[in-house]
Amino acid sequence: MVHGGAGKPFRSVQTGQNADSGGNGRAIDREEVCRLLSGNRVLCWKLDGRMSTMTGQGIMWSLPGGGISSVLTPMEHSMPTVRIYLAALICGMLAMSVQAADLPQSADLARYDLQMAWWGRASIDPAREKVDYVVNDEEMVFVRSTTGVITAFDAETGRKAWASLIGRPDQVSYAPVSNTDQLLVAVGLNLIAVSKKTGETIWELRLPKHPSAPPAVDTDQMYLGMVDGSVYGYDLKIVQQLHEERRLPAFSHNAMLWRYQTPSEIVSPPISTGRSVSFASSSGSLYSVSAKEQKLVFQFECDAKIMTPLGRNEKSILLAAENSRMFCLDQDNGQFRWAFTSAYPIRQQPRFFGSRVYVTPESVGTFALNADSGAQMWEFPQAQARRVLMVGQNRLYAVNAQNEIVILEASDGKVIGKLSYRHFTKSPTNDRTDRMFLATQDGLLVCLKERGSAIPTFHLHPERRPILPELTPEEGEAAPADPNAPAAAPTAPVEPAVENQ
Repeated sequence: MVHGGAGKPFRSVQTGQNADSGGNGRAIDREEVCRLLSGNRVLCWKLDGRMSTMTGQGIMWSLPGGGISSVLTPMEHSMPTVRIYLAALICGMLAMSVQAADLPQSADLARYDLQMAWWGRASIDPAREKVDYVVNDEEMVFVRSTTGVITAFDAETGRKAWASLIGRPDQVSYAPVSNTDQLLVAVGLNLIAVSKKTGETIWELRLPKHPSAPPAVDTDQMYLGMVDGSVYGYDLKIVQQLHEERRLPAFSHNAMLWRYQTPSEIVSPPISTGRSVSFASSSGSLYSVSAKEQKLVFQFECDAKIMTPLGRNEKSILLAAENSRMFCLDQDNGQFRWAFTSAYPIRQQPRFFGSRVYVTPESVGTFALNADSGAQMWEFPQAQARRVLMVGQNRLYAVNAQNEIVILEASDGKVIGKLSYRHFTKSPTNDRTDRMFLATQDGLLVCLKERGSAIPTFHLHPERRPILPELTPEEGEAAPADPNAPAAAPTAPVEPAVENQ
């Protein structure tokens, strides 16, 4: 065994009989992850999840189903592979050892008409990394670790689609973003696109400056805000063409359509309608430019700095300034719709959920506003709701200051109950669907849904909901309700008729 000192990684190349092949003698190639310790000892993670130490220059390991001979070779240049493999292997070990106490209990959930749809484990080595971001769209959930490994799950079934190291290990990255086909990750000065369904790298772009926020992407273009206040627009078709011609990343600049300069740092991902793209500068201005060219469509100026990410739906933008005011603007022309004023700064991203806006100023709790008028829908803000997790058919789910899940009546904001799942500290806000994703720092991911919610409701992009066949109900049965239809207003009680005397 050749080594370069304690702590150096080694690959164990194994050849033997497949223990799962039923004894048919099929040859296999496997790897174990080994690390040289002091005193010429080697620590190896075996395929069956056990760990052992050994000395000497070679050893025969006996795994279930037959013997496998092993030879250790240096692999100083294969750390990304080792880390992914080790994370996946340890993930498998942890998945088998998940305690029932770690998962939401069916009895607790049933009290509030909730159920666990699925649970899974991200590919994470808890000894050296933890969950960095959890993001989702309508189809997938992505868990990124602090070392850069992204694990993708099907949002409805929980099937683990892939796990891959995106970019160089341990580089600072922003949260991934996705469109219908691709997942984009800004890592250092590189922007990497991978297949959303398989994790295979599609292309890698070299950026001219350091980004200050995650990218934004639509079907045709992508947009990046930079620390110097500039915003770049790129054509995805040209990027793909350059990749096919093997001219990336050297000719990344050829895919740039335009660059727009603002006075200061861009504070959140740009917002695209396909026709125009809007972005906020920390100096207090919102800009909207044509998506195809460097042409200003409108500009909206505030009296204070902007540090909060923009909110949006299909027609409006929510802009929160540091003077505790929030403005709702038309996304196409910048026309003022309404404003909301709080006594405290708004640091969390305000979000649309159907016909409502939920906004959470610091130290106050959550307000529910009418999305068209800005009128308050609850008599008082709900102080226990410190961050919204998900909005269901008639209920809102949030976390309080103790990281407990608080269940509210959507109609008036009153608390129905609590779930004390404080260990789920990395749970994201899901403004896409009515699924609640709970995540721990060590990679446990759980999906909850309301009972009877067989088909998810699409909040932000209802047009993306798949077209389902219409089934004619049996005689005497009512037709199933459309999950994306607006909730009916509560019916006023009918007073008994009084006969005239």
